[in-house]
Amino acid sequence: MATPQDLETTTAGAWFEGFARRSGEARNHWDTKVAYYEATRRALTDHPGRPLSHNEIFEALACAPVKSTYYQVAGNNAKNPLIDWYAKAGERGAAIARAFAPSKGPWPVPVHGLVNEAKAWTYWRGRPGWLESLRRLGRTGDVGGTVMTRTLLGVVAEWAVSEPALASALDDGPPVCAVEDLLVIRNWEPTVEQARGVLRQVVRDAVRLGEVNGYVIDGAEARLEGPRMPDHRELQARLSNAIMEIQDSAPGMPPRIRLRIVALMRDAVDELAAYAAEHDGEGDA
Repeated sequence: MATPQDLETTTAGAWFEGFARRSGEARNHWDTKVAYYEATRRALTDHPGRPLSHNEIFEALACAPVKSTYYQVAGNNAKNPLIDWYAKAGERGAAIARAFAPSKGPWPVPVHGLVNEAKAWTYWRGRPGWLESLRRLGRTGDVGGTVMTRTLLGVVAEWAVSEPALASALDDGPPVCAVEDLLVIRNWEPTVEQARGVLRQVVRDAVRLGEVNGYVIDGAEARLEGPRMPDHRELQARLSNAIMEIQDSAPGMPPRIRLRIVALMRDAVDELAAYAAEHDGEGDA
């Protein structure tokens, strides 16, 4: 079972901590990246619902754009991109890198990478508060995977509501570091694509609704857990109750409804009897 401490040693965490704390030229480079992240947010707000070009990001920059600077923070020649850290972080990190690599489409490759990093950067600003809340819970008792999962889903939903234009870009893609967080919490049991798909739906629902509610969180959690197989005793009780309700209601039913119910029940009994005959003796009930 993952713990809140496991979330303090993620690949994204190493990138943010190591890169942001540098000094001199490296620090200046980080400040430049942040300026481009802010410009990307503004450009997406000004041009919602369609891919950006670098010219629109240049227009949104608070300072005069320099193309050489742009290609140092985005594209194939970018210095220290987050996706490279994932690519070098073993098999699991490489799977994340592949999932978030720019694909052929309307978004220019440098802009694609810049949008993904801007998503990660804006999500990361709210992450310390979430981790601190998990630490506080841990001091009063165990913090289970369900609590960690649901609170993460809430953090992603809140991020999407606060950053609707950025969140909706790249087909509602979630922040790469949020996908990593979910995989760490779930002990890497869902695939990267499954985790990404669940969080994409969280982003989509939260932006559409404009708020965080139980529908968004419960729906995402259900997709993670998969269909639940009811206990056989629960099934027996539900069947018994349904039969009693049908018997009590039968006198007032139209004849065609009674006949339809009889046909449905007969078909179900025949299928169950055939299955029982085929598998009789395979195990105790």
